[in-house]
Amino acid sequence: MFQLFNIYHLIYIFITLVIFTLLDRFLIKMSNEKQFKFLYGLTIVNFIIHFLKVLVEFELSLSSKIYRIALTNLCAVNTFIYPFVLKFKNKILVNFLEFIGFFSGVIALVFCYDLNGTEPFNLSNIRYWFTHFILMFVSFELIRTKQVKYDYRNVWYFYFLFFIEQIIIYLNDYILFVTNIIDRIDYSNGAFTYGIRESVLPYLGFVNYIIPSFLYQDGVYTPVLWMITPMILVLIVTFIISVTFIDRKHFVEDFKKFKEKIKQKRSVKDTK
Repeated sequence: MFQLFNIYHLIYIFITLVIFTLLDRFLIKMSNEKQFKFLYGLTIVNFIIHFLKVLVEFELSLSSKIYRIALTNLCAVNTFIYPFVLKFKNKILVNFLEFIGFFSGVIALVFCYDLNGTEPFNLSNIRYWFTHFILMFVSFELIRTKQVKYDYRNVWYFYFLFFIEQIIIYLNDYILFVTNIIDRIDYSNGAFTYGIRESVLPYLGFVNYIIPSFLYQDGVYTPVLWMITPMILVLIVTFIISVTFIDRKHFVEDFKKFKEKIKQKRSVKDTK
């Protein structure tokens, strides 16, 4: 059976690293235009697989299959909108998906709690791994190949875009629930829409101390809104990662310009 970090999980991670390296070397030999077409094609493949995955989950009821292809988590939302965002190349949205797509894909592959207790190499698990790999790989390569230049100044939009995705997940669940397609809402959602899931609470429990009391009472989280303050910390970390590893050159240039303006203002004051 598959368990987090057991031999089967390590095999998946090893295969992922090998495929990632081979695809990266394959991609680097392409022209810039072909690179974009290849990555865009992968997002379309992922989009299609998202809806076809119910074909390999034979044991599920019709209502469960509908739920599975709905926008029930962050990776599902990102997979659904990725082809459209790349088609129109909106810089802010592409930068957002590059960042959240890479990290959500990595987290889903490393901390795949939902696969615990399943047969390691069944079609459903392979599909899970393949789709999250594509999400991670495309996001990384879009940044590396600079198909749409990553701008650290767009990070401030990420906070609001993240909450838009969370609202989509919440409304998706609510609609499916009130229409009786699903008989209950999954409050252990991996997107943390309804709060920190119990499986990771020992590691993230400290977050509860920075949530406003009216949004977290008696162990109950207010859906989506509970993340208002924790996401500020995530935004700061996102900014640091962006200016340190992704768009350092641009940030350094802007910082130098800022320092120069300060000097000019001080010199003007001194002459008065």
